[in-house]
Amino acid sequence: MATNYDTTSRTALFRQPKRLIGLSIFVVAVYFLVHWLGPIVSLATGIPTDVLNVISLVLLAVTWVAWLVWSLFLSGGSWSGRLGWLVLFAAPVLAFLTVFELETTGDLKISGIKLRRFTALQLDQPAQTDAVVDLTPIAADSFPGFLGPQRDGRVTGVRLDPNWAVNPPQEMWKIKVGDGWSGVAITNGFAVTMEQRGPQECVVCYRLADGAQMWIHRNPQRHDDRGNMGYAGPRSTPTIHGGKVYCQGATGTLMCLEGTTGSLLWKQEIDQLLKIEYAPSTALLTGEQFRQEPGLAWGRSISPLIVDDLVITGGGANHRGDAAGAKKFVTLIAFRQDNGEVVWEGGDEMIAYGSPNLVTLGGQQHIVLTAENHSLGIDPTNGEILWKIPFPGNSSGDANTSQTTFVDDQHVLLSKGYGRGGKLVRISSSPSGWQTAEVWSNSRILRTKLTNPVLLGGFAYSLSDGFIECAEVATGELKWKERAHLGNGQLLIVDDHLLIHSEHGKLLLAPATPDKFEPLGEVKTVSGICWNTFAVSGQFIVVRSNTEMACYRAKTIDHSTAIGLPQ
Repeated sequence: MATNYDTTSRTALFRQPKRLIGLSIFVVAVYFLVHWLGPIVSLATGIPTDVLNVISLVLLAVTWVAWLVWSLFLSGGSWSGRLGWLVLFAAPVLAFLTVFELETTGDLKISGIKLRRFTALQLDQPAQTDAVVDLTPIAADSFPGFLGPQRDGRVTGVRLDPNWAVNPPQEMWKIKVGDGWSGVAITNGFAVTMEQRGPQECVVCYRLADGAQMWIHRNPQRHDDRGNMGYAGPRSTPTIHGGKVYCQGATGTLMCLEGTTGSLLWKQEIDQLLKIEYAPSTALLTGEQFRQEPGLAWGRSISPLIVDDLVITGGGANHRGDAAGAKKFVTLIAFRQDNGEVVWEGGDEMIAYGSPNLVTLGGQQHIVLTAENHSLGIDPTNGEILWKIPFPGNSSGDANTSQTTFVDDQHVLLSKGYGRGGKLVRISSSPSGWQTAEVWSNSRILRTKLTNPVLLGGFAYSLSDGFIECAEVATGELKWKERAHLGNGQLLIVDDHLLIHSEHGKLLLAPATPDKFEPLGEVKTVSGICWNTFAVSGQFIVVRSNTEMACYRAKTIDHSTAIGLPQ
C-alpha cells in the first residue's frame, strides 16, 4: 500500500507541476529584471549587459522546452490529451514567430515586434533627371565619409544653438530606406548612403533639400546572418572624394562610382581576389538568397579610406594560402583610385568591424585599424606592419567594432564592449623599430560595443554598455556616468557639444564637459534600430536607421558658411 501511495503521489506531482510553475515565475521575473535594469545589474556585477540578456533569454527557452517535455511525457492521461497540451504550449509560439519578427538591441534585449517582410520593399522613386548632381566640391562643412572629414567624430566650424527648449531642430523630410547599417556621406547639398532593397545592395544619392532620390546604383548581392541578430544589408559608409563615390558592400564588393550619375567606373570583388569561399544560404521564411562570410558573421563594415592616390579597404581570410598551402590573412588592401588596380596587400590579421584611419604618430603617417585580435599600425606606402597591440576578439563573436582612436602624436585609445573596456597605449619609435607600451587599462569604462569614443579637451565621451560616460584620457579616471536610455546609439562632438542619436531614434544635445551630463533638449527622429552613424553638415543633421532616414535643420550661432541646397 505504501508503494502504491508513493507512486500515486509522484504521478500527481508530475500532473500538477507546481515546481515547474514556480520555476517559470522565477525565470520570468529574472527576465524582466534584466530587461529593465540590465545596465545597473551589469554595473554592479561587472557582467556585460549582453551576457545578462543572453542568460535571461536562454532561461526562457529552457523553461519553454521543459513545458514541452512535461506535456508529452509527464502530464499523464491519453496521448491525445498530451498532444493537446503540446499544441497549447508550442503552436502559439511557433505561429507568432512565423508572422512576427523580434527586434533586438545591440545588447540582445528584445526591443520590439514587427511583421515579417515577405516581399522586397519597393522604394524606388523617379530619378530627378532635370537636376545636376555635383559631388566634387568638398567644402569646410562637408561630411564626406565615416565619422566626418578626419574620421574622429568631430565637427568643427559649426555652433549649434544650445536652446533646444525654444529652438529645437526642425524636420525637413523623412523617407523610407532599405535595410542596412550604412551611415551617410554629405557634400554640396547631396547625401549618399547604402541600402539593401530585396536581393540588391544599393548605393543611393539623395538631394539634401527634400530627400529626392537623384540616382541609384544596384549590385546583386545580399548579406544576412542566420541568427538574425545582425540583420540584413550593407554596413559601411560611402566615401566621397574627387567627385566620385567609393563604397564597399557587406559581402566585399568594392566599387568606384561616378558621382554625377552613380554609374560604375570600376569594381573589385574581395572574395574573388582572396579566394574566400562563401556558402550561399536561403532565408527560411522569406526565401531571400543571401551570403554570410565564414569567420565574419556580421558582414564587411569597413568604410574605404583615401590616402593620396590610393583607396584602402579590408582584406580577410586569404584562401590562396602560402607556398605550403596554409591559409593566411590579409588585413588591408590598397587599390589605385583611378582604375582599381591592386598596389599592395598588408597585415596578417583577420579583419573585424572598425575602419582604417590615417594618423600621424612619432612624426610619421600610420594607418591604424583594430583587427580581430590586435590593433595595428600599418605603413600607408607599402602595407608593412609597424606595430601591434593585443586586443583579443572574435569576428563572429565578441567582435572588435570600435576604431583605434587617435589621441596625440604618441598615444592611441582602444575601446570595446563585451566587458573588455578601454586601454590607452603609448606608441614610440626606436632604432629597433616601433614600440608600444600600455599606459592604463580599465574594463569598467569605454565599453563601446557598436560605437566609438569622441575626444575633446583631454576627455573621452562614449556610450558604454547602456550608459553615457566621460573619462579622463590620460588616467582612465571616470568623471561621470549616466543612464540616459540611449542604448547602442551614436554620438558626435559638434564644436563643444555632444550630439547623440539614441538606438531608438532620439536626438539629444548636451555640453561636452567633464563636470556632468546635462541634456539641453531632445527630438524624436526615425523609427527602426539606429545603429547607423549620422552626419552633420552646416545646419543640417541627417540621421537614419535600418528603415528610415530624415534630415533636420538646426539653428546655429555664428555660422556663416551654411551650405547651399541645389534646386
